[in-house]
Amino acid sequence: MGKESSMLLECTKKLADTMKVDLVEYDELESNPLFDWTVTLIDREEKRGVLLMNNKTRYPIILFGLKNSDFKDFDELVLNTIKQSFIDNEFPSEVVDKYMKCMSVPNYSKTHERSILGQMSSIYKSMGLCVAEYFETSSGYSFGLSEIAGCYLYKDSKTKKIFTGVEAMKQELNCKVK
Repeated sequence: MGKESSMLLECTKKLADTMKVDLVEYDELESNPLFDWTVTLIDREEKRGVLLMNNKTRYPIILFGLKNSDFKDFDELVLNTIKQSFIDNEFPSEVVDKYMKCMSVPNYSKTHERSILGQMSSIYKSMGLCVAEYFETSSGYSFGLSEIAGCYLYKDSKTKKIFTGVEAMKQELNCKVK
């Protein structure tokens, strides 16, 4: 993690239509999974949100109560939210700064990995009541809601190791895992 990497936001068609962006085809050769995030739109009773998940670590972030104007400045919203989420999860500030410095303005592509979308769907379904409460009372990024999502367990198909997205992201960024 030294030079600038191109951040890639892999969006579902529904989200791309909401944001009015054109999606490029996913290019594995140009991709760096540590800087690639899959993003899906969450609609709940006329309120909108998004669920972001890092492609390499499965680190999840939830934003909710978004307005149309939020989608016009989506790049900035996502970058600021990722940074705040890392800070809230007690990532060392120098690690946060280094990761954010490596990021460029996001490019948008079509989603390519169905397993990530399946995991995102599982998180959303398992958090149903928590999400409903947050959607009704607040808007924006909530550490509490993302923290609950961050406790979701994944199993690496190769190593069979079980991990959370937060643990995996800290490990990838060489942070101490508590």
